[in-house]
Amino acid sequence: MMAVPHHPAFRVRPSLGQFAKSGSWEAAWSFDLSELPDPGAVRCYLAGAPEIAFEAFFDEAFFGIRFAGEPPMVESLALGGLTALNTAACGEDLFRHLLGDHACDKPGDEMVIPHPVVHQASPSAPG
Repeated sequence: MMAVPHHPAFRVRPSLGQFAKSGSWEAAWSFDLSELPDPGAVRCYLAGAPEIAFEAFFDEAFFGIRFAGEPPMVESLALGGLTALNTAACGEDLFRHLLGDHACDKPGDEMVIPHPVVHQASPSAPG
C-alpha cells in the first residue's frame, strides 16, 4: 500500500484551500491559491473560534486537518495552513510544513505525526 503523502494524487500543487470553524461546514470559506486571504481576514473569520478545519485540494484529492484548542493556537494553525498553501509545490511540501519533517517518513497509509507543529502567529500591528 502506498503512503498517503507519496500518492500520485498529491504530486501536483494544491489548487484550492478551505477553512471551516467550529465544525460549520455549511459556512466553509473556500479560496483559490491565486487569491489567498490575508492574515487579517483569517483572524476576522476565526473570531476566537476554538476549532478549525483546514483542507487543501489537489485536483480530485484533498487533505484535511482539524485542530481544537485555545484561540491563539487555532489561529496559528490556520495561518500555517495559508503559508503551506502559498509555498507548497506538491502535497509532500504541504504535509511537511503542517505536520513536521518526519510526517512523510513512514510507509503505509497513515502519516506519522511525531509532535504537534506550532506556527508562531505574528502579532497584530497596533492601529
